[in-house]
Parts: sequence; C-alpha cells; structure tokens
Amino acid sequence: MNEDEKWMALALEQAKKAEEHGEVPVGAVLVKNGLLVAKAHNQPISTNDPTAHAEIQLLRIAGKKLANYRLTNTSLYVTLEHVQCVLERWYMLELSVLSMELMIPKQEYVDHSQI
Repeated sequence: MNEDEKWMALALEQAKKAEEHGEVPVGAVLVKNGLLVAKAHNQPISTNDPTAHAEIQLLRIAGKKLANYRLTNTSLYVTLEHVQCVLERWYMLELSVLSMELMIPKQEYVDHSQI
C-alpha cells in the first residue's frame, strides 16, 4: 500500500464512521510532511449544523492544531468530490495536494430534502 492509499483508507474509515451515525458517508484526512494533522467525517445531521461537513470539520481541527489559518504544504484526502465553496477555501489556504475518491454506499440514498 502506497502513501496515498494509506491516507485514503483512513478517510474511508472516517466515512464509515459517519455512516454508522446516520450521516452521509464522507470522510476526510489532512496530512503534512507524511504525518496526520487531522481527520473528520460528516456531522451535519447529528449536530444540527449545516456547515458540519467533513472538509469543514477538518479545516477547524487543523487550524487549531497547527495554530494557523493557512494550511500550506498539506495534502487533503476526501472520499467525495467537494462542493465549490469548499474548493475555493482550499485554494485560499494554499493546499498542496487534493486527492479524492468517490465512495458509493451500498445502502439506498436518502433524500433529506423531503424530511
């Protein structure tokens, strides 16, 4: 298993954690210099916070841990393609590498707009 596969596997573990808690299964991992900076998963349903997506949670954790709002020379691994506003934030934060993998859950998709 190469480094990218290693970090993507950890992001997939986070996605599974989200799914176990009734969330849309998305996980994210941030790496700097080959070391884990932060990991997160979707939590908007359980926290009643529409901004609690995996990538946003990751930004919050990483910023605090690195004591910096810029995440230069970091690599993001996420299990689903980002929404436009998240991509714009990553550009502003000078992210070095962006890796993503589409994870299609085996369970039926739930349309939360009808709830």
